[in-house]
Amino acid sequence: MTITAQPRAAAAPAPPPRPSAGRRLANRLLRWWRQLTAMRTALILLFLLALAAIPGSLLPQRSLSQTNVNQYFVDHPTLAPWLDRLFLFDVFSSPWFAAIYLLLFISLIGCVFPRAVEHGRTLFTPPPTAPRHLHRLPESATLPTPLAAPAALDVVEEELRVRRFRVVRRDGKAGPELSAEKGYLRETGNVLFHLSLLALLLGLAGGKLWGYEGSILVTEGSGFCNTFQQYDTYSAGPLVDNGEMSDLCVDLADFSATYEENGTAASYTADITYGPAGGGADQETTIGVNDPLRTDGDRVYVTGHGYSPCFTVAVPGAEPITDACA
Repeated sequence: MTITAQPRAAAAPAPPPRPSAGRRLANRLLRWWRQLTAMRTALILLFLLALAAIPGSLLPQRSLSQTNVNQYFVDHPTLAPWLDRLFLFDVFSSPWFAAIYLLLFISLIGCVFPRAVEHGRTLFTPPPTAPRHLHRLPESATLPTPLAAPAALDVVEEELRVRRFRVVRRDGKAGPELSAEKGYLRETGNVLFHLSLLALLLGLAGGKLWGYEGSILVTEGSGFCNTFQQYDTYSAGPLVDNGEMSDLCVDLADFSATYEENGTAASYTADITYGPAGGGADQETTIGVNDPLRTDGDRVYVTGHGYSPCFTVAVPGAEPITDACA
């Protein structure tokens, strides 16, 4: 009896173990983070932010004038409630605007800061050593010279420095050599632009969180104090403490305006006195449209003007009991 042994087929390699749920979640989050911090994503979010701001400039906003919003409801009773459901009368405090703003802010931070750190590291890194085989580079040339090697390097170094190259002179294995590079100014401007944009977004966010604004109609001879109860319209950020508003009272002494031939206002200014609410040495100044009063971090603007009607309240058969202008 003859017995022959047949070789066994090699066993198939075992499949790699499936990553754990935590590892899969970490990989997915990392992939989302890279997509969010890509420059393309930041540009898309910036474009969406500009689009989202359009309704805020076309429709009346509650933060600026509740009266105009109420009038819009009267003029468009069917459309206005639907617009209100979409927060189009509160665009800049709406959840969808805040979401775009926050995503853009995170995207810029994740994109700009690593890029700025890498660029800063590159600026302080000397040019690399010259390659040993220059002829292998895409662009290379040979220039014969009767000068000795040190003198030739002196001439080349001077010419490169005149052309604003960063130059490093070393003693290589084959003798003295020069390395030079330039072209970082464009990237520096790019990084500064994005850092400035990030600073602008930080300023806007800070103004929304810690800022407040109010408007009030004031007639000549009257005034107001910086308390939210006195404003006709008032809005404040979530981190504003109304009890810690700056101590300021303003009195309107005189108002003057100049007009164009067609009746439009060319400019208007207001002569005011201001000081603390408890009294003291009031100061005098003149403010205009683009020339506000700046004091203690607050600014007082003249935003508009008009006529102040006078009312007389009288009882039939009796003397008037009220005669005032409002």
